[in-house]
Amino acid sequence: FAASVILFSSCSPNAASHLNSKNESKAKHQAQLKSIYDTLYRGAPRPSKPTKAEISKIKELLTRPEHAYSAGVLKKHYGTRYDLMAYANRDTDKDGVLDYRIASTINGRFFEGDIDIDGDGVRNAHDADPYDPAVGKVDENKNGVPDTIDWEISMADRCSKGDDSCTQLIAIQQEMLFEHNVTLLERTADFPLVTAIAFKDALTKVFRRVLEDEGFNTLRTVASEEYAWLFDDGGETCAMIFAPSQSMMIYKGSMATPPFAQFALIAHELGHSYQYNLDWNENDPISEYKRSYFPMTNFKRVVSHFDWKPRKNNLYPPEEEDTLFASVDKENKSDFLFRNKTKKYWENWIQEIYDQRGDEYLDDRRLTSKHIISEYSLSDPLEWYSDQLTAYVVERMEQEALKQIDDEDIRRSFISKIEKEERKVWPGFQHRNIRGAPSLKHLSWKFYILKGDLNTLSQRYLLDHFL
Repeated sequence: FAASVILFSSCSPNAASHLNSKNESKAKHQAQLKSIYDTLYRGAPRPSKPTKAEISKIKELLTRPEHAYSAGVLKKHYGTRYDLMAYANRDTDKDGVLDYRIASTINGRFFEGDIDIDGDGVRNAHDADPYDPAVGKVDENKNGVPDTIDWEISMADRCSKGDDSCTQLIAIQQEMLFEHNVTLLERTADFPLVTAIAFKDALTKVFRRVLEDEGFNTLRTVASEEYAWLFDDGGETCAMIFAPSQSMMIYKGSMATPPFAQFALIAHELGHSYQYNLDWNENDPISEYKRSYFPMTNFKRVVSHFDWKPRKNNLYPPEEEDTLFASVDKENKSDFLFRNKTKKYWENWIQEIYDQRGDEYLDDRRLTSKHIISEYSLSDPLEWYSDQLTAYVVERMEQEALKQIDDEDIRRSFISKIEKEERKVWPGFQHRNIRGAPSLKHLSWKFYILKGDLNTLSQRYLLDHFL
């Protein structure tokens, strides 16, 4: 879904999202509570149970007319579980940023809200007890990484048994934290080495110029999780970016895919972080942590050069306010035109081509001539930009790899294998449609990949696997 302008996800709802019977509701509430416990980092202390005063307060607030909309949402997700509603309304340090956010599209799953819940100046991921201001960062081995998420500690047993991957993981975690202020951590799933390498490559090689020019204020945490939904999603390949908490979540299904797919997915999601970064107010982080909508002032200016424009001056008109909780997926009310056509027009246009061409529709001249990378990219300019960026990166890698293959039969086989893998992971994506696109001048400047880095990427993610 891409319903929000602060949470972007390549995940899609699954059957487990719809639970109605009494037993199913009980299971859902248990999963919602578990999502609170799993919100920060593996082994994190649990928040205190809501007090009688908190329960009484939320019950009283639910009766007020000004909270009618919020009350309806909370009751829909949590029934009569007032403890869950109290968690959704809790602000431990009274700074105006609620401890958690909830996702309506994921049946009330909880996400990190306030990045410093107890207000002690230590980010939750680095805090030995995020709910107690008297306890902050602990680093007993003095390596600079907080013990809460230090892989040198948690992977000590693996390292002692000669597991080479753990030493590489530790090195990458430390490099990302010390050089880029990005924390890699585990929540409900292990963080594989291939995923850590793919993240490092995407951040430092594709987004090198962004790091050098402005830095990534919208990315501070990258977490591995088992699945995006309340229940097992069957290994869906997806990831999420949540701008207000400066977080990326990568899910187990994605981390089981080939390195090429992981790298491309991470590049796409980092594209969203970059979009938010353009409009992030680093001088007022509290207002950014509270944000339900993203203004996109600077980003709109970028995509206006590529035929995206808003239909209305006011992109985000006032809607029902979440007065009792903070949402991660408030519906995006923005309305854009692409090449002066509505989203509905493009949906019908692509459907017509699909009806004529079937699964080969992305190769149709009508799409290639307009440089349409995917149907998903026409949903809004943010997805369009991330898909254009991903296609640009993969195309550069492919062209670099082909320079090393002389035999025509081997070249054709190599190209076919890449396309097959791409279609397997993303059936509606064709990176080669980027060729000749107006966006290439901008992308090749902003995301210029050094020759040596490009060679490394093409070797690691294409030649080593498809040749």
